Formats: sequence, structure tokens, C-alpha cells
Amino acid sequence: MTSIAERQRRIRQLLSQLGTAQRIRRTGLASKLFELECFFYTAVQLAQRNKTPHSEQLSNGIFRPLLNPGRLGNGSYLRFTDNVAPTAERTELFLNSQVSKRTPVPHCPDIILTVGNRRDLCSVYECKDYSGRLGIEVYREFIGLLIELGLVRMNNRGANMVDRILPNLSPKIYTTAIKLASHCPLEETYGFLVEDGMT
Repeated sequence: MTSIAERQRRIRQLLSQLGTAQRIRRTGLASKLFELECFFYTAVQLAQRNKTPHSEQLSNGIFRPLLNPGRLGNGSYLRFTDNVAPTAERTELFLNSQVSKRTPVPHCPDIILTVGNRRDLCSVYECKDYSGRLGIEVYREFIGLLIELGLVRMNNRGANMVDRILPNLSPKIYTTAIKLASHCPLEETYGFLVEDGMT
């Protein structure tokens, strides 16, 4: 199990790669720190695609993301500008924000990626700070979330992935657990990734 001090060190390292807000709200909860680490890890991946991050909704210069479910835009989040096409639609990354799509039932993925002025849902990321192996129930829950949010469509021939607005940013499960090879076909069928063994 990774210590709180080590997670905080990794978060500071990710922030230095982003070159954005260096002060963040303190939390001693290991699961929330893992979410925060995955949030900034995703932000670094976006920045590596010629996107510059900008911290939004700071509170007295401190980055204060939502640690409990809330509305998009409440709390601090990251907005990205495209270095190649400055007039491209805006891209935003949120932590612990509620969204709904096919039904009015709100869902709260750990991390949400949106594009455009209407904040169209582009991708979602779940953070599972588990030990041992990643169980099939996690996959089932995530697949249900993707279907409910319209990121995967079902037809009579099976799953049909929705065209990704931002290529190579498929939905993802980040986990400290280890995935089983026997579950990998689910990733391919439903168009998501599992990044496991994140100590």
C-alpha cells in the first residue's frame, strides 16, 4: 500500500510537469489522494497531446477540486487550450462531478473529460484503490456506466463504440490492483482500458 506521503509527492511531481497551480487542498484520505493523483496523471497525458492546462475556479490561489459529488464547474478544474489549433473547442477535466445522459439519473465518475461550450461528455475515468486482483464486478459496473452515459451503444450484434471526440483518450479504470488476463476481452469489446498495478 502506498503511503500518503508518497502519494502527495507524486501529485507534486505531476503538478510540476503541468506547470499549473502548485497549491492544492490538503486531504489525508488515501482514496481521495489516489483520485487526485489519477486526475493529474490524466491531465499530463492531455498536456502531452499539445494541450496547455489552465487552472479554473481557484480559491485564494489554491486548487480545490471536488472531493465529494457536485455539479460540473463547482470546485477547481482544468481547462486545456490546443497549442496546434488555438480556436479548437475547449477541453475540460473535472474531478467528482455529476453527469447524466440517457436518463435523468445522475452519475458521478471519478474523473470526467468534456469538450465544447456545452461540455459534451468525451470520456470518463474510474479510480479503484484496491489490493489483490481486480474483480469482474468492477468491469460490469464500468460497462454499465459507459452504456448509461452513451459512451458505448448496444445493438443486436453487441457493443458498438461511440466515435471518440479525442482519439486515444478512451474511458479508463485506474487501479492499484492487478487485472486478470481473462477479463481483457471486455476492454476490447467495450472500448475502454484498465491501467493496473498503479502502486
